[in-house]
Amino acid sequence: MCNQLFVYIGNHRLCASYIIAHSAAFVDVADELSEKINRLAEQLNISLQKIQTIHTEPTNAVDMWGQTQIGIIKRMFSLNGIQ
Repeated sequence: MCNQLFVYIGNHRLCASYIIAHSAAFVDVADELSEKINRLAEQLNISLQKIQTIHTEPTNAVDMWGQTQIGIIKRMFSLNGIQ
C-alpha cells in the first residue's frame, strides 16, 4: 500500500506516486503517437501533391484541346460564310 499522498478521482483513491509514474509513461506514448501522426501527415501531403499533379495535367491538356477544337470549328464556319 502506498504511504504517500492520495488523489481522489471520482470514487477512486489513487496514490500520487502511481499517478506520476503512469503519467510519465503516458507522455512517452503520447510523444511516440505524435511522431507517427506527423510522419503520416507528411506522407498524406506528398500523396495529395501527387494527386493534384495527376489531376491538373490532364485537365489542362483537355482544356487546351477543347480550345483548339473550338478554334477549328470557328474557322470552318467562317470559311463557309456562316457566322
